[in-house]
Amino acid sequence: YIVKFDKLISKLNPDQMHSMGLPRPNQFAPDIINHQLDLLNQINKTAVASSDASLGYSIKNTGIMGKPKLIYHDEGSELWIKQETDVIFNDKGLLTIMLTPTEIQPTIELINAIEIMISLLTIKLNTFLYPAMLLNYSYSLLPSTKIDCGIIIHVSGPKSNIHTVLSIIVYELVSLSKNFAQQVSVDDFERHKRISYNSLENIYAMPSCVLSNFGLYATLEQYVWPIDERIESLNFTSKENVDKL
Repeated sequence: YIVKFDKLISKLNPDQMHSMGLPRPNQFAPDIINHQLDLLNQINKTAVASSDASLGYSIKNTGIMGKPKLIYHDEGSELWIKQETDVIFNDKGLLTIMLTPTEIQPTIELINAIEIMISLLTIKLNTFLYPAMLLNYSYSLLPSTKIDCGIIIHVSGPKSNIHTVLSIIVYELVSLSKNFAQQVSVDDFERHKRISYNSLENIYAMPSCVLSNFGLYATLEQYVWPIDERIESLNFTSKENVDKL
């Protein structure tokens, strides 16, 4: 095996052999990493603060708890609220944005197209936002539940660059919607169309009470279609049709 490995290595072009090196700077990291002395000082302070830390299972509670306050009471119950603040989460943020069209009437074709676009965009964003996810940023894109052909964007993570992450998501969303034909290949479209198809098919495996709720919802709401109609429409959905929408 060693001889075979040596022969394999000898046939490789030197340009094909990857050399070890440092990764590129993470654009989502806080500005303090650009100041090594400040970073070293922070490390020293952390080392001093943790020198007396217990190595057992007990963990120091860093939360700040207020006194319970009676908010409501009647003859049979009382509602008390106690505010608790944990300094660990002081630098965490959560942004939720709902993109809602005001001049577009929902159609079954448009609902299917939005789900396919969200699936395509999520895969694309995973490449751009991988450095951000390494720093505990997270995001999600979901179709709106208000039957308005909207898109819900959730972004969470450190406050320092949370707006940068959101800006990238919005930029890529607009870019994909304007240049759908150029950015999406036929193979990629069919692959993500199959993902949407499978997600609809999986609904049939849910308990009967859940299926009955889907049917009731489709009967009561104006722009909600039964699962079989969604699947039938998806079968006739093409890349060209989505691009026109």
